Amino acid sequence: QLGHGDMNPRLVPTLIEALATIPISKVCCGYNQSAAITKGGYLYAWGNVSSFVKGIPLPVRYLSNVSDVGCGSNHIAALESSGDTMLIWGVGIGMSVPTEFKLDISRGRYTAIYCGGNYTTLLTVNGEVSIYFVYPSLEKLKVECEESEIFNSSERLKQENLPIPPKEKCPLWISGIPKIKHVTCSDTFMMCCSENDMLYLYKTSEPALFFSNMSYSSSIKMFRDKGIISTSASRSHFAVALRNGLVYTWGKGKHGRLGHGNNLNSRDPKIIEKLKGHFIQSVACGELHTLVLTDFWITSII
Repeated sequence: QLGHGDMNPRLVPTLIEALATIPISKVCCGYNQSAAITKGGYLYAWGNVSSFVKGIPLPVRYLSNVSDVGCGSNHIAALESSGDTMLIWGVGIGMSVPTEFKLDISRGRYTAIYCGGNYTTLLTVNGEVSIYFVYPSLEKLKVECEESEIFNSSERLKQENLPIPPKEKCPLWISGIPKIKHVTCSDTFMMCCSENDMLYLYKTSEPALFFSNMSYSSSIKMFRDKGIISTSASRSHFAVALRNGLVYTWGKGKHGRLGHGNNLNSRDPKIIEKLKGHFIQSVACGELHTLVLTDFWITSII
């Protein structure tokens, strides 16, 4: 998944030679796979993304007009620039080649796509959020919608003891919150950031509960109108960067992942004192670490 043509770990950032001359606009990482979009809209993927492991980035055939991509635990999902077509695939979900899925754009075309552990989330131009669940234990995906050809049959879902979303609720739409400007996803949580900088946390590790009420488990009001520019979530911790350069983290603190100089958990968002004075562009949470991109060439790994 590192893209260097071998299975060896790298302890320092190492240039991917296969992409060295190609202008890249976005990259994303899953558990065993990675993907990148070129400035021309082509998609490259590498790692465990097909029936055999590819150690170097290769262009995904037929995808030449991609506007966004997301990597989940076992799958990759790409959004075409038209905003009405999603492509999804991954060895972990039994689909070795991208499968096209036409999206309903009656509520607005889609502008962004995000992947969690067992679900894919899309954001419309109107700030609405829809969710499609995927099940790694199934050979194929299927959303229980009339026009969908992705997701397995209801009978197979019953055999797997998995919840079956009501047909009229597919895709699942988030409601009861303000217009959303961006989303971050992990295996266990989805965090929506509204235009007025309110944060809404959803627990996605229990699909049955999520299907039943579609309500957020908690909301965070302390950042309201403070200019959130970046958010990230892992299984157990969260990070937020503000326009004024401050970075907040909270959640599980083991291995020092929160950046507060200790291993203590933090129930509430807390400023990372060490990063004061830096202008932060974005934050990213890994399993046991956090990475922050500043306005100059130095990056800080917490």
